[in-house]
Amino acid sequence: MIKGVYFDLDGIYFNRGMEDFIVWLSETYFIPKHTVEAVFKRSKEAHDYKAGVIPSHSFYDYANKIFGFQIPEREYVLEMAAKFSLNQAAYELSVRLKKAGIKTLLCANIFEDLLVYLNHSYRLLENFDVKIFSFNVHVLKPDILMYEALLEESKLAANQILYVDDDNKSCINARKLGFISHCSDQVEVIERLLHQENIVY
Repeated sequence: MIKGVYFDLDGIYFNRGMEDFIVWLSETYFIPKHTVEAVFKRSKEAHDYKAGVIPSHSFYDYANKIFGFQIPEREYVLEMAAKFSLNQAAYELSVRLKKAGIKTLLCANIFEDLLVYLNHSYRLLENFDVKIFSFNVHVLKPDILMYEALLEESKLAANQILYVDDDNKSCINARKLGFISHCSDQVEVIERLLHQENIVY
């Protein structure tokens, strides 16, 4: 029986804020989009910052060096946070699940300063029962350690957690541990799977 539901932060709970930020940064500063993507999504520095290995200024100094600008760290973070818009359907589902006694779960690769701003705007941390962040575990999904941390913190068995994510590798590794795992970015998929399991919320 499902006793916990995981929400993908940037893709289901929020509407792809990082993608919108990358487009904004590229168009505002005339930086090729592939360069912005490389810095914010694929660079070792982005990985290490999300993993809590380096401080924020080290990452943004690296970004400025690559871009050839001196963009203030605060501007990066404020603009990034502004691009994250709440998926109302996902939010309402999370509220209903909590009221029904089903645990709501986060397990996210995220910049720590971005989380601070999102929490201020959306009271994010209050909306979830279990929160696992890459900068605390010091690894990123799809590393198995992230899912093991989620299991430990939630005190649920893997087969009691519904895990829907838009990243295929994350879904595969979650499934290896026994999560009920599906690859999608649609709230409707979560609702359909809950109904299939006869979960009332």
